[in-house]
Amino acid sequence: MKTGSVLALLFTLFIQTTFVCAQEIELIDKLRKQEYPKKIEQSSGDQKIAYEYIYLRLLNNSFKKELPAYQKKFAAKKDEKHLKLLHLFELSTKENTPEKLEEIRRFTTENQSITLVHAFGKYHELKTLGKLDMHPEVLVLGEKNMPLFKKYKEFPLSDIYSAMGISAYMMGDTRKSIYTFEKSVDYMDTRDSSGIAGSLMNLGVINFRTGNNAKAIEAYKRADRMNGNIDMPLKGMINENLAISYSNYGKTDIAMDYYDKAADIYLQIKDTTKYNALIQNKIGEYIQMKDFESAIKCAKSSMAFFKKTKNTRMLPNSHIKLASIYIQLKDTVHALREINEAIRLSKGKHMFTYVSAVFEKSDMLPVKKGLRLLLDLEKELIEKKYDGENSTLYCKIGVCYKQMNQLDPAEKYFRKAIEAESKKTPPNPDAMTGYNQNLGVVYFDRKDFAKALKAYQEADKYQDLKYATGQHIADRYLLYANVYGKLGKYQLAYENLNAHKRVQDSLDALTLNDKILSLKQEFQTQQIEDSLNINKKELSLSNLKIISEKATNQRNTSIIFGMLIVLVLIFGLVILIARSNKQRKLANLTLTEKNAEIEAQQVILQQKNDEIIDSINYAKRLQNTILPPQAKIDDLFPKNFVLYKPKDIVAGDFYVCESIEMAGRKIGIVAVADCTGHGVPGALVSMVCSSAIKRSVTEFNLTDPGKILDKSAQLVVESFESAHENVKDGMDISLACIDFSTNTMKWAGAHNPLWIIRNKELIEIKADKQPVGHFEHFKSFTSHEIILEPMDRLYFISDGFADQFGGPIGKKLKTKNLKEFLVATSGNSITQQASELERYFTEWKANFEQVDDVCIMGIEI
Repeated sequence: MKTGSVLALLFTLFIQTTFVCAQEIELIDKLRKQEYPKKIEQSSGDQKIAYEYIYLRLLNNSFKKELPAYQKKFAAKKDEKHLKLLHLFELSTKENTPEKLEEIRRFTTENQSITLVHAFGKYHELKTLGKLDMHPEVLVLGEKNMPLFKKYKEFPLSDIYSAMGISAYMMGDTRKSIYTFEKSVDYMDTRDSSGIAGSLMNLGVINFRTGNNAKAIEAYKRADRMNGNIDMPLKGMINENLAISYSNYGKTDIAMDYYDKAADIYLQIKDTTKYNALIQNKIGEYIQMKDFESAIKCAKSSMAFFKKTKNTRMLPNSHIKLASIYIQLKDTVHALREINEAIRLSKGKHMFTYVSAVFEKSDMLPVKKGLRLLLDLEKELIEKKYDGENSTLYCKIGVCYKQMNQLDPAEKYFRKAIEAESKKTPPNPDAMTGYNQNLGVVYFDRKDFAKALKAYQEADKYQDLKYATGQHIADRYLLYANVYGKLGKYQLAYENLNAHKRVQDSLDALTLNDKILSLKQEFQTQQIEDSLNINKKELSLSNLKIISEKATNQRNTSIIFGMLIVLVLIFGLVILIARSNKQRKLANLTLTEKNAEIEAQQVILQQKNDEIIDSINYAKRLQNTILPPQAKIDDLFPKNFVLYKPKDIVAGDFYVCESIEMAGRKIGIVAVADCTGHGVPGALVSMVCSSAIKRSVTEFNLTDPGKILDKSAQLVVESFESAHENVKDGMDISLACIDFSTNTMKWAGAHNPLWIIRNKELIEIKADKQPVGHFEHFKSFTSHEIILEPMDRLYFISDGFADQFGGPIGKKLKTKNLKEFLVATSGNSITQQASELERYFTEWKANFEQVDDVCIMGIEI
């Protein structure tokens, strides 16, 4: 078992600029200052006092000269609510400390019976919790008191949702974070363009950091449109973030364009620090493009700037960047020189940069020297009580010990890495996956297979396989196959080995051909060498025999004549050997040329194979952008499952889950579609068909499923009509529009039916017998209206599950058996049913090849 490939090293993240607090523009504040006195005058009761208090806070934030007079006027009211709110205001202006939080909590509890005062007390409590980084409490308090906050008009709900969004992100709940930031945008003053742009940028950053590049780019572009040229520093940050997102997509040309735009803005506003920090990211792009000359030029240029401006924080980073370029160029001498300079400049000044530089240096050194450097760093960090990068440090030390086959200290440091990372809020999932997997490898090598399995399973808790690379998935299956085999669980070992083989075969399809070519080449070389050796031996024996016979027959011949004969024979032998050597050299030269030709062909074939696999994996990432995130499905339908098993890396099946607001009603759109073909052709068709459905809903404002399919069919035909050939591709689909306000559903289908299980009985609604696409006898699709009942289960399916061959005699599974299975398991929770369904498919398929993409979506009302 190879352990090196699964050992975690450094986890490097791109850090995008975060614009956390929305800026309020001076003009908006002036408008609000004019508006609030009128609102106060036109309102009454608690709403009037609420407006007065909001106005008090506005003056404190932006018009402090006018605050004392209004504060005096506010106090002059002398009724209980005004006086208590004035006391709360004074509390809120204090420095954020645990003592301030306790005072506000006491005040809020004492005034629980006065709703208005209680609401503003809870608001200030939430804001203080956020400032003190008490993120779990911010979320709980915000959700619990939202109905109380919404009682009064213009209550600072945008502030509240924004604080909850930051806290949710810090807690690792990205779904809730995205939801609350969207709510923050909803409640913002529509005139505050740059404030809305700031929140939209937050949404972009969260989506980027959770792997949803498409959503991140969409949010950044919305932020840019909203901001325009109002806030130029913000515009620069948006462009820089767009550059990083496009770079992550592999679109270097677009990324460089956005880097240039951001750089122009930073120079325009004379923010040279941000400009040169941006150059550091740009260097990474040049390295990716293998343009090392430009990368070195940029690095030295920014280094000169940071020296001139005496920027002690960024200067060491420039040396680290330059070292990484020299590493790429395999120039270890210059790389070490630069990294040593980075260490010298950052030591005792910028701990994070210093630690990063030591990490880089340890990777350049032989294992033992690198380990000594890391152990010295550990002592230094303990002395300074610094724990910022401890988990990475412990992991790197563990890797060194593992490479030296010292398993006890390796285990100790991997455990320390897990413990240190667990204390973070939230822990980095990639890091936790790597550390636990490393621990599993140590246990495996120690032959403690039960503990190895437990460690691998712990690693699985932290990883989302949807975003994992093909090689990572292949390695994961192999780990499980090995450990299950050692534990005697041969069925599970076989299943994982099969899965590993399937994934690995798609990654290195040429491996077997390479081995055959190599063996053939070795055989041919050996064959020629053996032939030459035999000829040489035969020739030597023959010549010796002639010499012996001549000597016997002519013993009485004069010594001189005999010597002449011997000399002639020796001369002849030399000629023959020389000729033989010449033939052998010619044969070897021919073989060398053939070998070179074979090697060149192998390299070309491998490159082509790598390009094809890379392209398909990139196509998979693109295709994933059309699939809704699980968080969105959970938000619309808390009880659901999606069983999605592409036959190949990419699929012709896809699923839809969207919600739209139409005339004050919230409508959920759900579908499962099966496009013509599977693999790359199917994936290409799925992109066209998915786009057609999206356009039908968003561009043409259709909510009737039959009309959505009619319009989609028209758009699909139009897309393929532009081709020179007569393309008849399209899709089969089951599509529903669910009105949450009336609990009714409209459904339409192309070939694929809808199944509803109600009271353990399956109701089937038949689809129209035509595809969404080109069809000679095309008719408008039929919309069926269904009144939904609580506990109804809806199943949207493609035909891949039922068409799978397997079982004892290799038959098709068939629709009838699938229906019976769904009914039989409908008494289980929908999550349990999903697990049973996946197990049923796996057991039925067994060793048979998967014949088609599989997609089933189940929803419980």
